[in-house]
Amino acid sequence: MSPEPRHATSRSLLRSLVVVWLAIQVAVPAYALSQPRPARLGWQMYTGISELPTVTVELNDGSRQAVDIGSLIARDRAEADYVPALNATLCERAEVATVTTVVDDQREVARCH
Repeated sequence: MSPEPRHATSRSLLRSLVVVWLAIQVAVPAYALSQPRPARLGWQMYTGISELPTVTVELNDGSRQAVDIGSLIARDRAEADYVPALNATLCERAEVATVTTVVDDQREVARCH
């Protein structure tokens, strides 16, 4: 065999690998952009607009208090589910009987103790 065909085969293989690599570099982000947002580890991770849950606690004496959770959450992340952690944190307080959270018109009541 002469060195020319081997050299041509190597170049052809290299070109094919470069084309496949470039196709992957385009296809993966294009697929990610087609997914619903916000997505965990997505490009929009810090740009998703979210509203913090509305939280109300009912105390053992029957009174209700709104809770400003802005002080409980260090960073508002659109893809984060704050409800389980909020319920656990607020239920640790002895005077709290229930925690009511409203997220996107979905109401959840957690009974404490």
